[in-house]
Amino acid sequence: MPHEALNRLVPRPQEMRLTRGSFEWTEGIILAIEPGNTADRLAAQTVVEHLRERGIVPPEILATREEPQILGRRQVLAGDPCRNWLLLKAMREEGLEILPSQGTDGYVLCVTPRRILVAAISPAGVYYGLQTLAQLAASSAESGRIPCAVIRDYPAVRQRGLSIDLYSGEVYRPEAFRQLIRRMAHYKLNTLVLYLEDAFLFPSHPEIGEGRDRITPADVQDLVSFAKGHHVEIVPCYDSPAHMGNTLRVPSLSHLREGDSPPLAAMLNVTHPEAYPLLEDLYGDLCQVFPAATHYVGGDEALAIGEGRSASAAAEVGRENLYLRHVKLLRDILNGYGKRMALAADAFEPGFYSAFGTDNFGMEALRQVPRDVVLASWHYGEVQGFSFGEAAREMGFDLHMWTSNAAYERLFPAVGEAARNVQSFIQYAERTGALGVIHSDWNSPGENSFFEYNWPAAAFFAEWAWSSPGRTWENAAQPVVESFYGPGAARVSDVIRFLGQLQDYFPWAWSGLRPPGLDLFFGPLVEHRLGRAMASVRGQPAQIIPPAEAEQRLATFRHDLFAARDSLIQARITASANTGHLDYLDFALEQYEALADLVEARHLISVEGTEARARLGDTLRRLEAFLPGLIERYCELWERTSMPLGLQPNRERFERTLRSVRECCERLCVRV
Repeated sequence: MPHEALNRLVPRPQEMRLTRGSFEWTEGIILAIEPGNTADRLAAQTVVEHLRERGIVPPEILATREEPQILGRRQVLAGDPCRNWLLLKAMREEGLEILPSQGTDGYVLCVTPRRILVAAISPAGVYYGLQTLAQLAASSAESGRIPCAVIRDYPAVRQRGLSIDLYSGEVYRPEAFRQLIRRMAHYKLNTLVLYLEDAFLFPSHPEIGEGRDRITPADVQDLVSFAKGHHVEIVPCYDSPAHMGNTLRVPSLSHLREGDSPPLAAMLNVTHPEAYPLLEDLYGDLCQVFPAATHYVGGDEALAIGEGRSASAAAEVGRENLYLRHVKLLRDILNGYGKRMALAADAFEPGFYSAFGTDNFGMEALRQVPRDVVLASWHYGEVQGFSFGEAAREMGFDLHMWTSNAAYERLFPAVGEAARNVQSFIQYAERTGALGVIHSDWNSPGENSFFEYNWPAAAFFAEWAWSSPGRTWENAAQPVVESFYGPGAARVSDVIRFLGQLQDYFPWAWSGLRPPGLDLFFGPLVEHRLGRAMASVRGQPAQIIPPAEAEQRLATFRHDLFAARDSLIQARITASANTGHLDYLDFALEQYEALADLVEARHLISVEGTEARARLGDTLRRLEAFLPGLIERYCELWERTSMPLGLQPNRERFERTLRSVRECCERLCVRV
């Protein structure tokens, strides 16, 4: 059995071997690095900051080549043995070497009773080894002793990253971006994809996104520079020909739409003579600002191409050829800047849209795509087989694989659902030789789901990206939580599980393909009996629950909400890191408390009788008193991390709910 401190490591290392004894972590420890090595100094500084935040005595960073300076002192030696001879000598004494199979990002970490060695052949490897050391020291803080062990670790996949959706409204402030990058790098993630649309100030078209929060070219340059020091690459994603709704809403560009109503209003008319000059401008702006070698061009959900103003051209050449022409023209634009293009694969993967009764362009069309295009295959549910990945590799394509945080149109991410997606899909990364795996965050404009809700569950994805196969969510949840909040905060995993299971309590509240949550909280306060279906799902009747069962589920929800609150209160006592992040979970629980009252109020409106009317009055009074504070709390949390303009549509949604409560009070003559 691995030592408890080793079990808490996230990502879990590829190879761990316990040896005898322990290293006592006390004051006076030095962390010796090569003089003049700025990369190793920054990596060492992250260890100091990680431990200091947790109230643990950090080591003293010492840049030296002189053995007398470290003799007799408790020490950590870190760096590249070929450049750091003190480390090389110590490795030989311990019988250690860096194996070729560990690659450039791998490392060796050896803990002995008198010293700790962290060795790698690249700055990234040294950085990742020191992150593991930081976690070991933090998880061993209670005893003050790190178990002696030899760890050999290396990534399963070259590119491991997160994608964040800036288009939907929430755009981080610079310091929040830096915090995100530090967190990612700590969990050995090395790619951050920014889904932009109109959330970037395009120098060639500054009118796109005017009046909303945007990042500027100068912001990107600062972010790229900061991220580079933490071995994270910033990659842009501007989607075309679909998902261009905000761009094509600009009056000077609206004539380039494929049609005037959804989904064609968000689709570019690829046959218009001004279409590709526009894309040359936009992708050119991004290529000049983002130094990343590969750029995403989206291309997903574009099957409506040729169904509007370009229909006559599609009738002549076929819709698939309009799409292939688009792909090749974008590839030429990016190649002109020395960039490689990454393209969504859903237009080609057989059966991808079968659940919707729609065919895509298929494998024959894929054969016409240049082989230097990276295919980004995205699956956001549980995956049963990935034959497309193997077929695409045989055709000569490189692959990226995208998973989801299951936050789209939800009050809180369905973490268990996201974990099943990660577990079932990333297992194919090594088999298909995928270049990268990306965990995506999607919202829709005006939703209130904070980016911060993605943590600490994003660290679970990081484990599968680094050491696939990783642990199951059931086995990894507590180590993930403790790696983020500190040892003793394991009960936060119960809070996250509860918050991600809303559909289990209200299965009747699905609205089409929209999970329960948004409509229950933000919908109008009108009569709706418990258990009655809210809408049909894909043309089929939604699940109907008997009223007695629905009432019991609501009661269970309130009971479990109380238990989750208690777990969070206990976690605040024991957490030693990221304690401010617990405020986001606290807010989510408060929102669920109000949701339960809103569900009950809609039900009581439909029930006659004095007792029901009295209960309704109590519920409405509670909501009217509670919601103003909830709204202010939401705004405060938003402003901690994000720019101000995106807040307004979200605040308006909350205030509509409050107005609906007040109108119901007036209508029913309830005194508050």
